[in-house]
Amino acid sequence: MLTSPFCPACAALAVDKIRREGFFDPVDPMTNTPYTIRLETAAEADDVETLIWDIFGPGMTARAAYALREGIAFEPDLAFVAEADDGKLVGSVRITKVLWGSSIVWMLGPLGVARNQSGQGIGSALMRKVIAACEQKAKTSDIHHIILVGDLAYYKPFGFQPVRAGTAPMPRPADPSRILMCPLNGANMDGIEGPVTRYEV
Repeated sequence: MLTSPFCPACAALAVDKIRREGFFDPVDPMTNTPYTIRLETAAEADDVETLIWDIFGPGMTARAAYALREGIAFEPDLAFVAEADDGKLVGSVRITKVLWGSSIVWMLGPLGVARNQSGQGIGSALMRKVIAACEQKAKTSDIHHIILVGDLAYYKPFGFQPVRAGTAPMPRPADPSRILMCPLNGANMDGIEGPVTRYEV
């Protein structure tokens, strides 16, 4: 059975980075290649779109989340990428405003990792970074919740829970058990319900 070699120096570097910056840059144990989690830049928009298309393919255009995000500007200060040490983008996550009933909330997604980099913790690192950024921004914002469509088993460790049945109908068919929300900084859910629709100014 093949096992990944342990790299003490890499482990020490990762721990130090967590202490200094509050997030983890995953390391490929076979190559000791660090991945930097950072804000997406305006110049990378096309590269990120290409990456997401390569990951999800044309089937993503039929999804409810796509209908809510397509053509709507994402939040530039809540958009993060994972960059390998060779400069290649290998992961991305974005946040877009949507309306949930009469309340403005953030919608998380797409969250994607290059197919040849799966299983290395990049998606989790992106999630930790974007949730922390949302929590910080929520302290001075009227937005206090994140919504997404995804697997509860994956997103629950990041603070997501299923919405109450029937309280967040989507513009396209979506499995109700996959409609999840995350309250930020202890926010409650009182009065938040209704159709989830595009936020268009």
